Amino acid sequence: RNVSYDISNVPPSFALPWAQLSQLSLYPDNVGQLLQILSECSALQSLECYGYQCSEDTTEDSLPCISLSTLTAFTFHLTEEEDYSALSHCFAKLTLPSLISLRLYAAEHYSRFDGVNWPSDAFSSFVDRSKCTITTLTLEGVPLSHPILQTILGKLPALKHLKLIDPHTRDYYGTGLCITNQFIEMLDATAPSEDGPRVRRGHAGGKLE
Repeated sequence: RNVSYDISNVPPSFALPWAQLSQLSLYPDNVGQLLQILSECSALQSLECYGYQCSEDTTEDSLPCISLSTLTAFTFHLTEEEDYSALSHCFAKLTLPSLISLRLYAAEHYSRFDGVNWPSDAFSSFVDRSKCTITTLTLEGVPLSHPILQTILGKLPALKHLKLIDPHTRDYYGTGLCITNQFIEMLDATAPSEDGPRVRRGHAGGKLE
């Protein structure tokens, strides 16, 4: 059964058929609420999550681990400065073996940051633990330096579709944080048998698709 709900701040006790949901768009108050809801969504295929505040006393050890075997698409919106912590919690606690599409979107103000707080270890562990085959990656406005971006792509050898919008081309803070000449040269030099995305389209300005 294909059921889709758009849910905003709904507690797990609310009388919804969580186990029947195939699509879910969620604005959680905190990571505990997010994971508790997801633990009930055994048939979920598509998840869209909007960023939330992480309290200072929230530790990964206190959070449950959730495995969603049917989830193929995960979208996360970075809306607050603290959202890298929220994304880190998701990467650390979710196991998504069927994931093929990962999309990350950042709010405008993220263009001022350089991506040094990107949860590299959590992302790497997430990919290794899930053993998923991600073929589609979208990074829109997410501030990532060229070396961090190269590390991310190195974890995704099956990648076929890459959409990348550099945040520093959207305002006056600079030009080209992640889409640099080095990055383009790296993509051009990547053979199909090597690790890296098989980009099927060219790039223009701060966009690559």
